[in-house]
Amino acid sequence: MSTGASKSLKKKINPLLPVEKILSSQIDQARFIKILSDDADGFMSRASRKFGCSVRTVQRRISEFPVFNEAIKSIQEAHRQKRLDELEKVSYEEAKLPENFRERKFYLEALDPSRFRSTHRDIGPANIQINFGYTVPENRYGMNSPIKDEDIEDGEVFAEESGEMDNGIDKIDFGNIQ
Repeated sequence: MSTGASKSLKKKINPLLPVEKILSSQIDQARFIKILSDDADGFMSRASRKFGCSVRTVQRRISEFPVFNEAIKSIQEAHRQKRLDELEKVSYEEAKLPENFRERKFYLEALDPSRFRSTHRDIGPANIQINFGYTVPENRYGMNSPIKDEDIEDGEVFAEESGEMDNGIDKIDFGNIQ
């Protein structure tokens, strides 16, 4: 057996221990929570790797033990907030530099939207359509074609002089209709 294989076996809790027993005791759960908090920065995959089990095993135990679930959630949220605070600090420091206009704009808009939010949207490049065909769109879609007799529906009369459609209503005698 190589030294790499022996090191990986040492990391495992107990390779002969059944999966149902892993993280079932409060001692194992407390140890996992300590690893999650101190060594894994709130990342479940790192903590489970260091503990010697799969993430799926941890997820099963989370669903079985509500107190364990709450402890993990609170640790993960604390680490998320810590990472967010660190990024916010970096963003703030970067916004102070003269060449970082966008960072400064973003930060000001986030701090006080009523004063610094722009009223117009940043518009990207124009959307331009280029046709490489040799036909004019009017010809392509039949816009300039003359009207044929079969195109005119019954009851419509086309006045050739004016180029307008006439449905013939003004020529109908309605008589005594009230």
